[in-house]
Parts: sequence; structure tokens; C-alpha cells
Amino acid sequence: MKPADARRLDALDDRITLTAAISTDFDPLAVFGADSLLDDHQVDMIDGLAAVCDEVEVAGSSYRHWSMRTQARQHVLQAMATRPDVTTLLDSIDVQPNDLFARYLRDGLRGADLGPLLPPAGPPTAGVPTAPSVAVDLDCLFRVVMFLEALPGVGAKAGHLERRVRRQIALTAAHNALQAVIPNPLVGREREYAALLEYRTSVLATARDWVPSFILVGPGGVGKSALVSKFVSDQRRKPGAPPLIYLDFDRATLIDATPLDLTFEFTRQLGLAESALDQMLAEFRERSRSMLGGQENLNIDIGAGTSSAALRDLASLLSGWPRRTAAVTIVLDTFEEVAIRGVTPVRDVLQWVVELRNTVQLQQIHLVVCGRAVIPDAPHLPPDEVAAMFNVQYEWPLEDLVTDRAVELLTVLGVEPGLARRFPPLFGGNPLVLKLIHRFVTTNDPAEVEQLLEDGEKARRNAPSGEVGLRFVYQRILNRIKTPRVRALAYPGVVLRRVTPELILKVLVRTCPVPST
Repeated sequence: MKPADARRLDALDDRITLTAAISTDFDPLAVFGADSLLDDHQVDMIDGLAAVCDEVEVAGSSYRHWSMRTQARQHVLQAMATRPDVTTLLDSIDVQPNDLFARYLRDGLRGADLGPLLPPAGPPTAGVPTAPSVAVDLDCLFRVVMFLEALPGVGAKAGHLERRVRRQIALTAAHNALQAVIPNPLVGREREYAALLEYRTSVLATARDWVPSFILVGPGGVGKSALVSKFVSDQRRKPGAPPLIYLDFDRATLIDATPLDLTFEFTRQLGLAESALDQMLAEFRERSRSMLGGQENLNIDIGAGTSSAALRDLASLLSGWPRRTAAVTIVLDTFEEVAIRGVTPVRDVLQWVVELRNTVQLQQIHLVVCGRAVIPDAPHLPPDEVAAMFNVQYEWPLEDLVTDRAVELLTVLGVEPGLARRFPPLFGGNPLVLKLIHRFVTTNDPAEVEQLLEDGEKARRNAPSGEVGLRFVYQRILNRIKTPRVRALAYPGVVLRRVTPELILKVLVRTCPVPST
């Protein structure tokens, strides 16, 4: 903020500047008074405040409100926080009832403890967010904490609260990510779910070179991620359950993850599951990153050496952890993203798991590997050598639901039972296809539904039901694209798992009817 703006701000009415500083946004007409906007002294005040505010659109208002910029907020709050009359000033301010940012900030400036807004820190009774008694906006609360942290007298308390808010935001994000794909209820996958539970609680041999694994494979849309997400969510909710780490390689941050990246993510989730370890593991990550000195992308040996040192450091930190011998489970989801890159990336990930067992001494690591195809192509290596890296204890191929269970899923989703029985014989039992059929049925009139069934009957005569189902999925997506050339370009992205620049240049550019100009 410019010194001149700060001086003009300091000269304004205290009540007006504090109202602006604690509000997400404010109505300038209400703050200054619409009847006196043209008074000479009011014009100066309006200009002074306008210089440090931005105009923002507000739902329900016919004109824009103002929102004070961050530096100006900090300046006002620091000036007001130590004043003996700050409580009186705060009491004189009216804030919008739905402005949670203003409510939290006003309470914090009064010295109130904002901690009760969050769930208790307690033991990790499952690593999922526990809803507080009153709905809290974590983003607003975090912004408030960051402002309070810089103020004299409240900074130390806010600093402790910052860690708790960050933790709760992370827990909520992890919880919501799983809930987005969890089926309710789980239909047709009860045996696989029971097998995962059995494996999770089994005692594994530790003498072999590679960590034993549970392999879950199947085509796209068959419900692999839905199954493991329910498994992860249920286990995290179970009181006293050992930590369960979920690594989804479909996430951009993990697609090209190094062993050190995996260690950081492992410890981040371990800290969320075990609140007593959270701060210590956060310091561990900061310390390990500082060892790299920004050189991690310049020299492979530097990254590898730091990764080994980090694991030794982690072993020391966890040496006194009471649950070190428990069955810690690691789920590697969408593992085809690793396998498609070849045997070396696969070996790196599986070797990292071995190092967690051997170096960090987490002896009972249970590994679940899930994907369309998890064993990489390695024509230069014997197949047995490649397969041995997975040390498979259980292998469950997921297939389409049988007809009765497919009908059950459609019925659970809300399709009328008689109508539901007509779809699986034509379109197969792929859960994703069935969910799209349900959406089609609920958004189209009966004549269009009958036309879909008629089209399915015709297609079924010349193709397996699974192919008919996938064709339906592709058409449903592509029909939303009205421009033919764009639709032609989008088609490979629908059919394939991931379209890379190399694939475009070497394969797709020759076959897609897209002009070169």
C-alpha cells in the first residue's frame, strides 16, 4: 500500500475503516449514508477509502459493493488491535448476518477463542472430518486466522489455530474426494469388498524381497475406484483403525511423482490419520525439502540421496510410534498411469513401498494396487520377473455386473423395476453405463427411452452387449459437442485413457479428420 493511501486511511472515521476492514465486502451507500454523499468532507472520505478497495459484484444488489484490499486490511487491523477502545468500536459495527468472515474476525479481535468452531483434535478415530456443532466456513476461518496471526496479543493463539484449520481443510478435502465416487449402496461388489477387509487384517510374511499385494484390475467404468474409495472411507471411519494411505495416480501431483514425492504424500496423510504425528511430520517434510536446496530436478543422484536420507529420518521419527507394527495399508489407485510409462517407474514405486517396510520398519504394510492394467509391458524381461515385483497375494479381476445385480443397481438408482430389467441384456452390466442409462431415463421422455431400447436391440444383433454399452457412453458424451470438427478431435480423448502429445503427433494426427491449418 502506498504511504499516501495509508495516511488518507488513517485520517478516516474509525468506525468506517473498521467496518470495511472486517467485512468481506460492504455497501458504500449504507456505510457513508446515501443522503450525505456529496458533502465535502464525505467526498474526501469516500475517495480515501475507494483508493484501497476493489469493486465487487454481489448477488441481490443492483450496484457493486466494495471490498478492502489485503494490505489495507492488515494496516487497519494492526492499528486498531492494541487500542483500548477496540471492543467498543467492534460493538458499534453492524455486519451482514451471512458474513461469516466478519463474524469470525470480530470475535477474534475481541479475544474470543475460535477453536471451538473446529472439531476436537483428539485421537484419529478415523481420519475423516467430524462436523462441528455449527456449520463453519473453513476458508473464511483460515483467512481470519491469517490476519489475526500478524496482530500483537493474538498471534500466538492464532498460530496454533492455523495448524488445526489447515488440518481440518485437508481432512475435509480428502473426505469429499472419496465421497464423490463412493456408490450408495455398494451393489454387486460384496465379495471383493469382503476380500479387501480380510487382506487388510491379515498378517503378512516379511521375508520376501517385495511387499505382498492385493491386485484389483478391470476395464474402465467397472467400479474399481468406487470400490476402493468405499473401502478407504469405511476403514478411516472405523474407531482405532490403523492408518490407510490413498494414492491416486490420476491426480496431476502424482502422475510423475518421485519416491521422495510419495514419501511426502505418505507422511501428509499419516499426519492426518494420526494427529499426534501431524506437526512432527510437517517439520520433517520442510526439513527434507530444505536438503534439496532447489536442486531436485537437476540431478537424479541428489533426489535419490535425499529420498534415502528422508526415509532414514522418518524411521527415527517413527521409532517410538505405538502403532508402528500395525497393518498400515497403502492403496495405489489408477496404477495404469504408472504402468503405461514402463517397468522402471513401476519398479520405483514398488521399491519405495519396500523401503517403507525395511528402512522405516513398517513391517506390516498392506499394499492394494488398483487399475485397468497394473503389470507393465517389459519385453526385455522375463514375465515372471516383472510379476514377482507385485508379490501377489490376492488378485480380483472386476467384470461387468451379472444381469440380476445390474437390474438391482438400476432399481436402486431409481429406474422402475420393469424398465430396469430391459436394459442389461442389451447394454451389459458396466456400472458406469448403467448410471448413464439411469440419467438418460430420468432426463428424457418415455418415447426417447423406447427409442434407445430399440436402437440397443438393433446394435445388439451385431455386437456384444459390452460394446453396445460403451458405444452408448461415447455417443452420450460426444453428442453434446455440436461442431463436427471439434467432435472428431474429442473422440480419441473419450475412447482412450490419456491422450499424450506423442500420441497426437505419431498416431492421432494421421487418423483424425482435422485440418492442418
